[in-house]
Amino acid sequence: MGDTPRSVWTDRVVLKRHFGRRHRSWILVRKPRAVGVASHLHVRTDPAYCIEVIGNARAGKGSVAGASGDAGVEYRRAVAAYAVAHGLAGSPLLGVCVPVAHAHVRAVSLETEDAVDDLRVEFTSGWIAQIQAKRTLRKGSVLTKVVQQWVQAGQRDLDPDRDRLVVVAGSVSGSLRHLRSALDRGRLTDPGPPTDDEAAILEHVAELLADLSEPQRQRVLRCAVVWELPVEEIDQYGAQHAMQLLKSVIKSGAPVDARRAWESLLKVCGVTARLRGGRDLAGWHKALVGEGVVFGSDGASPAAELEVNHQALDRYRARLVYQGEHIDLRSLGAQIPPLSLIEADCNVKVNTGSRSDRESHELLWAFLSRGRTVLTGLPGGGKSTAIKRLAADLCSLPGAPLPVLASLRDINALPGTRTFRDRMIDIAIRHERSEDRIVLAGEIERRLHHGGGIALLLDALDETYDDRAGVVGEIEAMLADISPDVDVLLATRDVAYGHAETLGWLTLRVLPPRDTNRTVRAVLSGSSGATDEEWVVERVGWVNKALAKGRGLHETPLVPVLLAILAAERSIPALPARRAGILAAVVESVVARRELKRSDEKSLGPLSGSSMETAAMHAFAAEAKAILDNSGKISLRAAVDRIATELANQWGLPPGHARTAALEAVHFLDESGIFVLSGTDQTVVPRLALLAEIGDALWISAHEAQIEEWVERRLTGEQLEPLVLGAGLNTSVAAALDHLLVSHLGDRVVAEAAVRAVEDGAVFAEATTKSLCEALIRHVAIGTAEGWACWSMLIRLGLPPDLRLDAEEAAAKHGTVHAMVAKVGLDLLFASDETLTRSAGELLAVLDVPRLPARNAEQPGTAVALYNLTTADQFLVDTQIAVATALVGKAPAAAPKAARCARNGSQRLQDRLVEILRDRGFDELVDEIEDEQRRSLQDSRLPNLFSDFDVARETQLLTLLARRRQAVLSYSQSVRLKELSTLLNLFDLNAFPAMGLLGEPDEFLDGLVDLTVLLYGMSIEVLAAQAQLVRDRMDCRGDTDAYYALFDGQTEPREPDWTSVPDKEAAVEILLAMFRHGPGQAWFAARSLAGAPVADIATPQLRRLLPSLAARPKNQQWAASALSTLVDGPEPRIWLGDQDPVLRAVAARMTKCGPNDEGLLALLNDPDGHVRKAAIRRVNSLTPINIVEILAVAAGQAQPGWTCMNCRLVNAPPETACARCRVVGPDPAEIARELLAQRTLEQVSPVDSEHLRP
Repeated sequence: MGDTPRSVWTDRVVLKRHFGRRHRSWILVRKPRAVGVASHLHVRTDPAYCIEVIGNARAGKGSVAGASGDAGVEYRRAVAAYAVAHGLAGSPLLGVCVPVAHAHVRAVSLETEDAVDDLRVEFTSGWIAQIQAKRTLRKGSVLTKVVQQWVQAGQRDLDPDRDRLVVVAGSVSGSLRHLRSALDRGRLTDPGPPTDDEAAILEHVAELLADLSEPQRQRVLRCAVVWELPVEEIDQYGAQHAMQLLKSVIKSGAPVDARRAWESLLKVCGVTARLRGGRDLAGWHKALVGEGVVFGSDGASPAAELEVNHQALDRYRARLVYQGEHIDLRSLGAQIPPLSLIEADCNVKVNTGSRSDRESHELLWAFLSRGRTVLTGLPGGGKSTAIKRLAADLCSLPGAPLPVLASLRDINALPGTRTFRDRMIDIAIRHERSEDRIVLAGEIERRLHHGGGIALLLDALDETYDDRAGVVGEIEAMLADISPDVDVLLATRDVAYGHAETLGWLTLRVLPPRDTNRTVRAVLSGSSGATDEEWVVERVGWVNKALAKGRGLHETPLVPVLLAILAAERSIPALPARRAGILAAVVESVVARRELKRSDEKSLGPLSGSSMETAAMHAFAAEAKAILDNSGKISLRAAVDRIATELANQWGLPPGHARTAALEAVHFLDESGIFVLSGTDQTVVPRLALLAEIGDALWISAHEAQIEEWVERRLTGEQLEPLVLGAGLNTSVAAALDHLLVSHLGDRVVAEAAVRAVEDGAVFAEATTKSLCEALIRHVAIGTAEGWACWSMLIRLGLPPDLRLDAEEAAAKHGTVHAMVAKVGLDLLFASDETLTRSAGELLAVLDVPRLPARNAEQPGTAVALYNLTTADQFLVDTQIAVATALVGKAPAAAPKAARCARNGSQRLQDRLVEILRDRGFDELVDEIEDEQRRSLQDSRLPNLFSDFDVARETQLLTLLARRRQAVLSYSQSVRLKELSTLLNLFDLNAFPAMGLLGEPDEFLDGLVDLTVLLYGMSIEVLAAQAQLVRDRMDCRGDTDAYYALFDGQTEPREPDWTSVPDKEAAVEILLAMFRHGPGQAWFAARSLAGAPVADIATPQLRRLLPSLAARPKNQQWAASALSTLVDGPEPRIWLGDQDPVLRAVAARMTKCGPNDEGLLALLNDPDGHVRKAAIRRVNSLTPINIVEILAVAAGQAQPGWTCMNCRLVNAPPETACARCRVVGPDPAEIARELLAQRTLEQVSPVDSEHLRP
């Protein structure tokens, strides 16, 4: 044959003939010919079709794309790959006897939960094929096992017009070919009689189906299919045909790339089989793209359509990533290109409900772990920038949902004749290519409906103004009509939170920036005026001086940025120090610079020269007011009308000239990026809401006759920011606000805005200030966390002396500690320096308060509650700093007290107190503080952790888990990661002592995980898949943030179930070993053993273990607590008189006794503070008749000594922090005072109802 390409025949060809209404099929079976090397398609006209041989057939023995393992596994993945190739090419899968028109593959799964469980192929028509894959199929044990699965399937719902039970094999014996023919004939409407061979094999199969009823048996036989498919070896026609299909859809169309695509598909099928899951065609396409397969986008095949979608999504994500990684300040007047957030990030985080700013979180992880949330913050607080950064992070994070970012202001500006959902999608994709928008709209719709991984990021609810309630209603209606798996982030200022909270979602709050210097330097360094480092450093100093002049200017990143923009343009350090002045100066700067740079010699109508700048400012203010009067948006025509009226009044222009100038002004402000024209209907919206609000304030400052009406309208419409800015700019606005304010002070948000106005320069009448203070006192008196937030406002405002008693009574509603701190704050406000020195003892007591007791929020999780959590201790810190400033160097006890407070306080408090001590000449105390910090690390019981610390060790458990068999995760499992989070939190792995546990041999850790999975009802496959996903995220981002985010809250596990543990002795051994690690691991062991049905095994071992734990008090406590739950005696009662205070404290909590038990009551006077504290709580929970008297006595007791539960050092009174490790000690008197206050308010709750608690 010379060089003529050789051909390979398929083993089956379907020939159809029609005789009237009867339809019969014949199957022509031909053996494949031997084949050699061939690389081109040889076209023939035989009834069977030919395919091109791809690759070297002689080298094709063995498995492809990986080492050979289980031969059956290799074959199964090849069959799956064969089906996927048909799906991607849009070619019907004929071997499973599904009608050709219905045989287009939609999804392929491996290792399923079906009765026939090797493979599952779903078709676009709704047909389903359950498939068993065998390398060879013969009569005997193999066929018997096959039919056993058919029996299981037959006992379920089977529909011959929808289901197929397929056994596929690379080699089929003669008798099984007869079975195939018989089964195929049986599906005909008028089947002929079987041959003798067919009848024999049918009778054998019928015997194997004996457990089924006759109707079930007939359904199984009509669904059953025998399929012969040699596909495992590269030279077999199945593999060759699949590669031909792949060749038709890959971009290059080259045979070598088709073979690579086949090998990649086999690999992905192997991974999917190990995960025991499946993918639809989009999932298979995505997986192959991840393996480097490049598909073509031409044609009508599913692969081409998916590639078009893939490319559109890639471009969409790339835009969001760029937008989220850069900040464009040109609309604010900066003459610099977009800044990289890597260089300019001021480190804005969110608070999730923690009292400590040290426990702030990245928005990315906080959002993913919660799903539907509200994001709040101050104006200019960085919410919009944070959301853009979130969108960028989601685009690049493995397993994250697709972000859909849209401004509610822009959505609301579109005509309401279309649904909210349609308008949202339009806004989200408006900047994409026209051809991409169709694809993206369809993809977003699909994900919204099916919950296929999508997150809606909706910004600027507050900027919809009068429409806020309606917009929230539209959001709620949309969510009711889409998948519950769709995540949503709704961002708003506090002023609109009342509308957002009706959704009932958790709340996150943007915290003040941690490093504005970095942002300021980036702005100045990127400025066109930057000459050298000295120039930058000088202007950074100007900005910092301006920030120091105004209270609250550090609270948002916007103000430092605006000051940096102004500093870049000036040659002298004359920067405004009020927020309103800063915003006004920025707008004037933008307008002036834009005018100077106009080279087209255009004018605003007849206005030119210096008049243009003034007229442009008039236009800006008029347009701003018009926008706010119309709920944040206005049509181009209406904007022109309002500006024309303004210019006519200000400049005496005739109507025609005024309209011309107004239209020029609108386009000028659009070009400047201040107010933006958008949409086909030319709607005008502000680029930044604060610019519209300062424009509104500037407008009213120039129209004093309308101030009263304007103030009333803004108050009624809850548009408070223009009022704050206007009152700071203009005394007449402040006077009008002064006149109208009193009737609105019952609203806490209005009262807070009034305080901010004062801080921004507004001056109110003495009577108004007093009314404002009275309103704040009423809010304080509520006794909640929200009420306490008003206390610091009172002090900042300057409380009138005659309201002091009322204020103190209100503060007392929060408990004795709050009342004491409040009194000290008032003393600092009213008393002279001499009086402060005389009453130093009372004032210095505030330095002993480590933190304020938590107050209940009116609405837990709300924006106000979160705001108060982040500021609750701020007043305490400010007061402690003020006391130290007033008394260090004047009162003898002040310096030592300040030094002790510094050791126990936050970093900010420590830095300020150390600075005060050093400035006042107490260098020795400062040196002691710094020496103790160094010693606390050196004296740590885990010194090797710091020298040997490495990320691989800390994330060791992830590595071990990822080696296990993995499940296919649901959307919630892949995004929330609650199961893995719960496991890691159970083991307390976010603490240094856990490093000892992670240093254990892999065998121990594997056993620990297996035991925990059994006890707490977890899925090891889900945990393994989640661990792999976290590892992928860590690799993608190059950091460990994805790991540590798992410790941001946890789902409480169920109670341990010991009935599922087969080897209880081994389980107890593992748990006892946990007591020798950190306190968190000991707590896990204790909660797992508490009340467990293993007392006979665990009790003697715990008794032997307890003495060896004496050096680890917390571990000893948990072991003793666990033992107490397993026995009826003599523990824990015998510990009431034990010499060890740790055991006495356990006895106080857990001894079964009545309210007047003498042994328990004796512990109320115990010399150890921890024991006394435990006894007070327990007695209170038992409620003896004289409980009030008991608590009153305990509340008046002096501070006892105490044994440190961290290092076991015995601390003498009045030490409040351990002299060795600085751990804060117990304060039993304060506990008694709090419980007594609760009793007084008739709000008693059993504090210690659970014997075991961390």
